[in-house]
Amino acid sequence: MSSNVVSQHYEQFGKAVGKIDIDGESVEINALGERDLSRGIRHWRSPKMWMWINSQLSDDESFNITKISVDEGDINAGYFYKDSVNEPLAKSDIDVKFSEGIPSNFSMILSDKKGMKYTVEGEVIIYGMVPVDRDMIIIETLFKYNWDGKEGYGVAEFLVPK
Repeated sequence: MSSNVVSQHYEQFGKAVGKIDIDGESVEINALGERDLSRGIRHWRSPKMWMWINSQLSDDESFNITKISVDEGDINAGYFYKDSVNEPLAKSDIDVKFSEGIPSNFSMILSDKKGMKYTVEGEVIIYGMVPVDRDMIIIETLFKYNWDGKEGYGVAEFLVPK
């Protein structure tokens, strides 16, 4: 990640298994998820825009893609988790379609450092908007994904000019 955007950042997929007891009622949990943590200074005006797109399709397959546009050019970051191995992202070609200023769907061709290519299609289910300042807004979306024929769900976040 660009140090102009955030000085310290990490993301980690995981699995939560257990039980929650509230007022005498128990709820069993067996869920996939992700932890995202930033520390230090975050320069919201440094990027022209960013896309953060992730999904866990199963215990064995997930991806986390970030594309940031800064004055120096585009930055591709992320990884694929497949066959018990994290493969770093080398390149992302992302085509996002907007409807009334909100992302509605996208298609991605992603390449890992070993030269493997992955095709991912996404369709928005629901979204929310968070103003960052008078010029930028974050659009948080829940997407339904298709990764090379496998369906899953995940989050896509877009930092865009208002």
